[in-house]
Amino acid sequence: MDEEKLDIEKTLAYFTLDEKTRMLSGDGLWHTFGAGEMPRVRMSDGPNGLRMTDDENLSAVPATCYPAPSMLACSWDPALLYSVGAGIGKEATAMGVNLLLAPAVNIKRHPLGGRNFEYYSEDPLLAGELGKAFISGVQSTGVGACVKHFAANNQETRRMYSDSVIDMRALREIYLKPFEIALEAAPEAVMCAYNKLCGEYCSQNEFLLTTVLRDEWGFDGAVISDWGAVRDRSRALAAGLDLAMPDSRGLFEQNINAALADGSITEQTIDRSVRRILRLTDNVYLEPYGDYDADENDKLAYNAAAACIVLLKNDNGFLPLTRDMRVTVCGGLADNAPIQGGGSSHVTALKSPSPLDAFGKRGIEITYCRGYSSDAKQNDRLLREAQDGAAASDAVIVYVGAPAPQEGIDRTTLDLPPEQDRLITELTAAGHRVIAVLCGAGPVRMPWINRVRAVVYAGLNGQNGALAAVDALYGRINPRGKLAETFPLDLSDAGDDFGKEQTIYRESIFVGYRYYDKINRDVLFPFGHGLSFSEISYDTMTVKRIGDAEFDVTVTLTNKSARDAYEIVQLYVADRTGRVMCAQKQLAGYMKVFIEGQTSTVATVRIKRRAFEFFNVENNAFEVADGEYKIIAAASAADVRLTATVKVNGEFSGAQQYPAVYVCPIRSKITDADFEQLLGAPIEKPQPRPQRGEYTLDCCITDIQHTFAGKIAKRAVMRRADGAGEPNSPERAAFIASALNTPLSAVYAMSGGAMTANQAKGVMEIANGKLFKGLKLVLKKNGR
Repeated sequence: MDEEKLDIEKTLAYFTLDEKTRMLSGDGLWHTFGAGEMPRVRMSDGPNGLRMTDDENLSAVPATCYPAPSMLACSWDPALLYSVGAGIGKEATAMGVNLLLAPAVNIKRHPLGGRNFEYYSEDPLLAGELGKAFISGVQSTGVGACVKHFAANNQETRRMYSDSVIDMRALREIYLKPFEIALEAAPEAVMCAYNKLCGEYCSQNEFLLTTVLRDEWGFDGAVISDWGAVRDRSRALAAGLDLAMPDSRGLFEQNINAALADGSITEQTIDRSVRRILRLTDNVYLEPYGDYDADENDKLAYNAAAACIVLLKNDNGFLPLTRDMRVTVCGGLADNAPIQGGGSSHVTALKSPSPLDAFGKRGIEITYCRGYSSDAKQNDRLLREAQDGAAASDAVIVYVGAPAPQEGIDRTTLDLPPEQDRLITELTAAGHRVIAVLCGAGPVRMPWINRVRAVVYAGLNGQNGALAAVDALYGRINPRGKLAETFPLDLSDAGDDFGKEQTIYRESIFVGYRYYDKINRDVLFPFGHGLSFSEISYDTMTVKRIGDAEFDVTVTLTNKSARDAYEIVQLYVADRTGRVMCAQKQLAGYMKVFIEGQTSTVATVRIKRRAFEFFNVENNAFEVADGEYKIIAAASAADVRLTATVKVNGEFSGAQQYPAVYVCPIRSKITDADFEQLLGAPIEKPQPRPQRGEYTLDCCITDIQHTFAGKIAKRAVMRRADGAGEPNSPERAAFIASALNTPLSAVYAMSGGAMTANQAKGVMEIANGKLFKGLKLVLKKNGR
């Protein structure tokens, strides 16, 4: 294509109606359809590195593996997110990828969320700002970014059927807010989520895709579907979804043509979406060009990992270790720690050194004992070996963690494998000085927390995460990361409104630290927590008014130690007006500050109007309650250092009523009636699953598993699962969950030709009791 901008209207006029209809779905798994002389846009996943494939069979191309988003967020550093986005973008341009399917800015509502490793935070401001920076970095290279999954995508259980039931205040203030902020970077595309929102699939939700996204926020880019998310193509088109992915192999075109024939959509509706697809193509399409510097990206991956490691505990300055100490390293994960999660974001890393490799690279002599195994018969012997190895050691480093998370399944527990807890418990009981290095994603229970000397959260930290963790243990780097999510004490604290086909968000706006603050519940580690080898004091805070609801807050900090350090200054706002239901405090701004040893510095953070806003459902608008607020400077959500009181001039001077239970909104005590008051409507009963004679291509194998056809299909899935991972492995479980709970229409579309449309329809007909009709379709040779 020429460098000159495409004449959209002139180009649109060249296409026939059939060509325009065809352009509304993908070509194969990863491309847009190039009608006429229009090129095809190539898409790839990539929140922590480019998931590039060299063909439609998902043959992987190696790429730099950066820390997972769950770890990148612990940096609290938009500049770093920009650099990582640009690093991925440079690899994308070299490999001919035009649109990166990232970032994902969904809220971490529940610690068991199976895709939390791809998401940044439980806080909408932090998630939105980091997503915005990542988008800007990617698009600085000419590659487009696609922010996802819009919206309320917070669980993997029945993810293509689940319904997120959310009141309007929570939806606007928590779940839509990170998208609104990220859109300030003008991403080329937005991807809709699989799930329903209050009863309507996000792929055909006009409120989301048109009323909010386009009419209110002014987004003028393309809206694309998650892969297999579209159910009714014509309804989705009318609602504002432009591009359905992947190639439906004819199904979507049939649906649109039928809708044109009955008048439910018009050619003008088709033209609207084709214009956006043409604009997307014009903005992002480039042939592969240039090359990327793998060494430079490797250094960036290390620097990112170093910025993300969180020192959770360090009793009496036990860390850093010194090289003359006798150290024993225990744990199977020391030999094979996960560096990322599994699923659509999984990168074929250019390298993947283990923690043991990292000790060797730094020339540190250690004694290694495996210590535990998933084979219970070996654990007594391995434990004795670990005790013997630790006997003459000054410190014992134990690598622990849950199995790598997998897209498609939620976690089932916050517990570590029991053999890991046992190893730490036995070592500390014997008096050994234990350091726990936590691998894997997100919160876990730590029943031994009071007995270990230190805890380092290494997480899913990319291809150089193991090296960065060793450098943190030995003081080569001064830890600077802080948690972007709360680590609760126990799973019961997080509530059980999760992982259901209809999930009711009873807690409303009280998500993450907002919830634990409001009910005055202790946590294992609070949001924003992270220690340093340096002692940082918060000395003074001054507040300068910029507007009616805008302030510049300046905090003076002193590094009382000789070591240079970073501190993440967190500013929270506490509403003291008493006019509306509100959190005890909420993040209003933050800044990562470098402080040389034995010096002081200042951090000035602007608190914008959005920090004081609430969504007034009656007026369908964000407003500010007039009155008194407290501004809080903190080292974490639970570590308040300085406060100041300000008067905010807001337009809302009344008061709103809300159910009394929300004064202390313990989830288990919030009834349906309480929640319905916030929702403003009765909770609609979920639609019953279809029965025999009602099955359509929107059904999945789970829906029909009790039928003859379903049993055969399920057996086929289980046979295929044997090649997806070891028995009882998360990889195998994710494959099974995905295969059994994906609509037949999407299975057919994404099968790469392994299943034809007639075969999918045949399975459906057999399940409906029409055996001969179904067999005839299954055995039919053609039929896309």
